[in-house]
Amino acid sequence: MSKSASFKIRAVGSASALALTVGLATTAVAQNMAPAPVDAVPMPMAPAAPGNGTECALDAMAMPSTVTCAPGTDANGFQDPALNAADLNVEAGAQVQGEIALGTDIVAAIDGDIIVAGGQSALDLGAGASVVNNGYLSATPFFDGIISVGNGSTVTNTGIITTATGNVTAGILSDGTATYINDGLIALRGPGVAGIVGNFFGSGATGGSVTNSVNGQIIIDTQSAGFGFGLILFGDGSVVTNDGLIQTIGANNTAIQVNNGASITNNGNLVATGAGSEAIIAGNDAMIGNTGLIATDGEDGVAVTVGADSMIGNSGTIMTEGDDADAIVAGDNLDLTNSGTIVATGADARGIETGDGFMLMNSGTIEATDRAINAGDDVTITNVAGGLINTTGDADTIQTGENTIIINNGTISNEGFDTKIIDAGDGLTVTNNGTITSDWKGIEGEANFTLTNNAGALIFSAFDEAVEADGPGLVVVNNGQIISPEDDAIDGDS
Repeated sequence: MSKSASFKIRAVGSASALALTVGLATTAVAQNMAPAPVDAVPMPMAPAAPGNGTECALDAMAMPSTVTCAPGTDANGFQDPALNAADLNVEAGAQVQGEIALGTDIVAAIDGDIIVAGGQSALDLGAGASVVNNGYLSATPFFDGIISVGNGSTVTNTGIITTATGNVTAGILSDGTATYINDGLIALRGPGVAGIVGNFFGSGATGGSVTNSVNGQIIIDTQSAGFGFGLILFGDGSVVTNDGLIQTIGANNTAIQVNNGASITNNGNLVATGAGSEAIIAGNDAMIGNTGLIATDGEDGVAVTVGADSMIGNSGTIMTEGDDADAIVAGDNLDLTNSGTIVATGADARGIETGDGFMLMNSGTIEATDRAINAGDDVTITNVAGGLINTTGDADTIQTGENTIIINNGTISNEGFDTKIIDAGDGLTVTNNGTITSDWKGIEGEANFTLTNNAGALIFSAFDEAVEADGPGLVVVNNGQIISPEDDAIDGDS
């Protein structure tokens, strides 16, 4: 059964409230014009077959050679894999009920329907194909695409590509590098289905490029079988732009998966609903830009996973709902700029989970029930005026290793029991020009902890020390307020 998802974030401090409901009645999501997420994969009804029979025919005397499927029903399709550098026209009013298989360098215009009941593709072309689909395509090939093309191809879909009974079926599949443009609907249901599969056999130099336009929808439902993809591009250097809707429904699916050196720009809605599902998985050296919505709903989900040396710029919303569901998981040397919202609302869910060398510039909101930020050594965090970093559960807000630098001009806070605002190793340096406030304990470092609390700044701890060093070398320069009503304001050895 497909599930409805509801994401809600309550207002915290000065942060504006955000409430997002995902359902059939939703008309606007994340302030963009993309189609809203859905409860179930839409399954458009197949057009009725024309009453007259008309076979697809080759005109070998035309320049170039041309295969035409005229209005009417062709029960057998057209197969000539040796035919290269030809045109294919499936005209409006035509319905082809068998596979069309041709050779290389085919220019295909599909204005009619190709509906294949067996295990073959609807359209199987070689390298260098150029396909424009304005019609209705449906088939159930196993480990192949409803449209299957070779290296160096371009596929544009403004029509419908669909199956209700797929089994490891792709909407569009290329064995090499290809360009995919979707301005229509790719809707697949069945175990292991994928909207787009690029460079499947690795014959191309890169994973290719995908553009899903503001009208484009790529929606898959694996019906609890998992291991499905909105799109997956093999090979490095892929480029993905989503202005529309890419959504997976069911457990253990991924909306977008790419390899190293990929670039993903999301201005639309990118949603994975179901336990263990992820919206984005990218390798090392990824570049992610988001102005729209990236979201998961389900336990153990992750909104964005990237490898080492990656960059993320977020001015939209990155969010998870579900226990142990983290918003961002990254390798070492993540460079993150956030002016939007990053939230993890489920129990034991973290905002950012990353390694050494993390750099953050935050002017938006980062909030989680578990740690808002969990990072390694050599971390630099800058929270500018208006920025909020907050933890709502019983966990530290920021936890890092050695040699951490934190510059705060905004608000860093927590609301939990027996928690700290900042918990770091040796060599912690904090410069505070804003507000650091805890419902329990303030800042805890170890050896060689240096704190500068400037005029007008506040560090407040409700029950425990506001500032504590668990090693020698504490240096405090205070021209603001450091307050702990129930314990020492400062505890440590200079």
